[in-house]
Amino acid sequence: MFDLKRIDLLTEGERVTRKLVPVSELYFKEETGFGIYNVELTSGTMYVMKGTFPGSLTLGNTYEVDADVMTYRGEIQMKVNEIRIAKAEGRRAIIYYLQTLNGLKKRAEKIYDTFKEDTLDVLTNNPELVARRMNGIGKATALKWSKQLKEKAHEEELMLFLFGLGLTPAQVDTLQKTYGGEVRNVLEDNPYRLIQDVRGYGFKRCDTIARNNGIAFDDDKRIRAGVFYTLQQSTFEGNTYLPKTEIMKRVQEILCTAYQVMEEEKVERAIQDLVLEGELVIESDKVFLTHYHTWEYHIVDETKRLAASKKWSKTNEKEVVSILEDYLNATGIHLEEKQREAVVTFSSRKGGFYILSGSAGCGKTFTLKVILSILQSVYRANQVKYAVKIMAPTGKASKVASKATGLPCITIHRGLEFSPEEGFTRNEENPLEESIIVVDESSMLDTELAKDLLLAIADGAKVIFLGDTKQLPSVGAGNVLLDLIGSGMVDVVTLDVVKRQGAESGIIENANRIIAGQMVLSQPTNDSFVIARSSDEDILTTTIQSYRRLIEKGMTADEIQILTPQRKGKLGIYNLNRIFQQEFNPNGKQSKVKNAQLPDGEEDIFYRVGDKVIHIQNDIERTLYRKDGNTFRSIREKGITNGECGTISHIINHTEYDKEAGKNKTFERIIVKYEDCYVFYDTKEDIDMLDHAYALTIHKSQGSQWRAVIQPISRAHTRMLDNNIIYTGLTRASEFHCFIGDMLALERGIKTFRVNDRYTDLLDKLAA
Repeated sequence: MFDLKRIDLLTEGERVTRKLVPVSELYFKEETGFGIYNVELTSGTMYVMKGTFPGSLTLGNTYEVDADVMTYRGEIQMKVNEIRIAKAEGRRAIIYYLQTLNGLKKRAEKIYDTFKEDTLDVLTNNPELVARRMNGIGKATALKWSKQLKEKAHEEELMLFLFGLGLTPAQVDTLQKTYGGEVRNVLEDNPYRLIQDVRGYGFKRCDTIARNNGIAFDDDKRIRAGVFYTLQQSTFEGNTYLPKTEIMKRVQEILCTAYQVMEEEKVERAIQDLVLEGELVIESDKVFLTHYHTWEYHIVDETKRLAASKKWSKTNEKEVVSILEDYLNATGIHLEEKQREAVVTFSSRKGGFYILSGSAGCGKTFTLKVILSILQSVYRANQVKYAVKIMAPTGKASKVASKATGLPCITIHRGLEFSPEEGFTRNEENPLEESIIVVDESSMLDTELAKDLLLAIADGAKVIFLGDTKQLPSVGAGNVLLDLIGSGMVDVVTLDVVKRQGAESGIIENANRIIAGQMVLSQPTNDSFVIARSSDEDILTTTIQSYRRLIEKGMTADEIQILTPQRKGKLGIYNLNRIFQQEFNPNGKQSKVKNAQLPDGEEDIFYRVGDKVIHIQNDIERTLYRKDGNTFRSIREKGITNGECGTISHIINHTEYDKEAGKNKTFERIIVKYEDCYVFYDTKEDIDMLDHAYALTIHKSQGSQWRAVIQPISRAHTRMLDNNIIYTGLTRASEFHCFIGDMLALERGIKTFRVNDRYTDLLDKLAA
């Protein structure tokens, strides 16, 4: 019979604190920590418990929880708010716990019957007594169980400590891999280290943890973290340094509270200490993170090295001109004055560093093709090996360049043979072998990538950068292309006559208007439109209508792109991707996996078959597949790069053998079809490389091109809009473009020029 006095009946709506033991796991999602368990209370009453946990709970362990009692499908359940490790009490709980130890399942009851409530204390702290009192249990076995108990207690206590800091299971795993057994000591001593070691942890979050741990307002660790974080965050604005006055102001803003002001002398001292320790460099009142200071000097040294050129042994400039004339007569090609200047300048000497710049439609790629044809003849005449490597910063940019030139083009990461373990394996000790290095979309080069690229180019190689300084500067820190052009150290030819898409292109007409700071207009060529709408709701409705009209005219989702300057808001990419999925892919088979790129507070979007997606990280070792009937076969080529867009073609349940677990596991596989291959996404780490791509930020679109681009413009975008960002969005379109939105915000953005807002020191270093 049941002991009615011991039945623990919970009532919906109450908040309770209970000790319990998980007896079976119904569900656990590792990346979020959400789990559902059958649990037994100390009374013996069984319930279902759900909540977010630091990791998969150990069956048989005793926990204490604070929980809300709720009803789900007519069943009383517990929703956990807080969980703590508790000492097992009572026969059933202690036996459950003992049975979690290796080799102790059958003997757990006998050990409990011998030592009763002292069982765990005795086995942990005096295992020899257990060996003496219990027949068939040797000293070595008891010591092994004692060690297991101590390790389990430490691990669970550590997990709950880390979880209490607000870390996810994935972040806990990263910390444990980083710090090992010292993780708790590290975080209790200096939680500000999370800023550098755990993605998503900024100063404010770490400061809350630190202050709760008793770290004082003016503690040196806090001030140093504030300085370092300020400089680190400034690099995301494109800066390679901050002026001394600016960093002092910004550090004060994050360190001070409503009631306390940080003494400037203490900030000064923290900066000087970081300089002495090699973390920072101060030069002419400019404060750098040391690596950015070093990287800029690397670019200076490598630019000087590569800019050095020599006379050809067998051809001079007149002979190069003669070779060019023969080529033009044979092909019927006409070159504008600046195009001709570029061909002759870039071909008349061996080696050298050259930049071919120009706005959209000026024929940079066309001119490059002529340059390479002439160089091939010049190299042959001088009996020098002709070998060219064309690269671009992103996968999409490399594909656009490859189509335009008809020549192979790869990403810089692939060209420099990046390895996750070793970094770039093409470097100053193992340079590229080609005699001509071409980099398209060089405005996208940030300081770090430019440094790695230049270090990997061999002495005597000819370097040619193509770029448009009117586009957005790099996402990363620096203004490399503009600084190189301004330095006078490299040969620069700027094309100034529109060639691409013909003189009648409305897209190019509006691009030139933007360059001149003039308001754009709907063009009579019917390829570039400006539609005025006031409210965000009307802008969204018209954007959907325009998209639908393009689909009805025969364009595919892959050929149409919505571009917007920001992520949040009604006309940010989070909401636009949600709305466009609902409008244009409402019935696609839905995954159980949601988009991991969405921040807290945004409504979840789950992936569906038919969704347009983008791969957001370089993954050059990724296996690629082609489809043969209903069978996917791996191909020799490997790697998928940041910025490549595709469509989800399949969502399937896939089963394969897990060697570590020793059993089959079934998981959901998302298969994405890209332009010329398929990619499988199986794990959380895989799927974290995906994002929805009906709408992209304009920054993310750099280097890409689509047949049609729609740019919604909201008054809420005003802070983000400037000449570069509007120009960049427009010039991503090859056949059709439409601005839809607030005309005042659009015109104000066109007349706002911010390109020199970045703090970079490369130009001064080059000029020194």
